Amino acid sequence: MNLTVQGYGRQRFPGGYTLIDDVQGIRAKRSSIRKKARVLRKNISAPYRKQAAFKLVHQIIKQDWFIRAKRVALYLPSDGEIDPTGIMKLGLLAGKRFYVPIVAPSVRPALWFVPMTQNPYNLYLNQFSIPEPKYYPHEITKTFVIDTIILPLVSFDIHGGRLGMGGGFYDRALVDKFGRGRPPTKVGVAFDIQKHEKLPLCSWDIPLDYVITEKKKYSFQ
Repeated sequence: MNLTVQGYGRQRFPGGYTLIDDVQGIRAKRSSIRKKARVLRKNISAPYRKQAAFKLVHQIIKQDWFIRAKRVALYLPSDGEIDPTGIMKLGLLAGKRFYVPIVAPSVRPALWFVPMTQNPYNLYLNQFSIPEPKYYPHEITKTFVIDTIILPLVSFDIHGGRLGMGGGFYDRALVDKFGRGRPPTKVGVAFDIQKHEKLPLCSWDIPLDYVITEKKKYSFQ
């Protein structure tokens, strides 16, 4: 299938379609989907949320890309996001290094990474009320040294499309990686109810390689 929308640039997604941006129309559709998906996510019960996080971890740790990875970036959950941090305990025992994002809006790319430990007292809320670890400037790590990035998302589709919170931080960080060797494996994680049939995508959206939910693995390679 070939999907063409009026606008600025092109991005190739799995499934064979190319996107050209009608920015205003796409933003309106994305905003509506984002609002509904966030409500769905926040309404998930605490018992199901805990069970889903457990199932997610067990899905992730058996994937080849996780077994091979030496440096893994993941996020600290907020706004009802599914919690992927349970992989850290087993991963650290296997010698993996873990990193989490920090947001620096005045710097490009806006999203960098710092090493993460399991110390819960080392966290504070950033300007977006997202937990971040305290860090020293020399610990800031550029995206291109990360093997695998586990990304949060608001919604995803079966073509590898990802809808985030709208800041574009991950897309800019991933573009920084391209051209500096092999790009990181990009893995979205979510509750399965966050799946959308087909998202309205822009040319700057970076397609995912995989999505892992509490129910199944979606592969887009």
